Amino acid sequence: MGDLGKKNTIESRNFIFQVKMHPMLVEEFENSLKLKYANGMDQETGITTKFYMSGMAEITDVQYKIIAKKLVDLNLHQLK
Repeated sequence: MGDLGKKNTIESRNFIFQVKMHPMLVEEFENSLKLKYANGMDQETGITTKFYMSGMAEITDVQYKIIAKKLVDLNLHQLK
């Protein structure tokens, strides 16, 4: 029967958030933001890896603000 009964326990795909930004920030940033999913959840945003299973999902305003601030902080040199 081989590996048919085994469940894949290691996730190796990359998932990308598309976050709508203020029009003055629509340029493409040089540095992307990578959230850290220790134990399946990013501690700062509360976003879990299970969140991605639904495909496209909506984040809260608080999660947006956390992600947007981190993205801007990583790319401040482009905004000056």
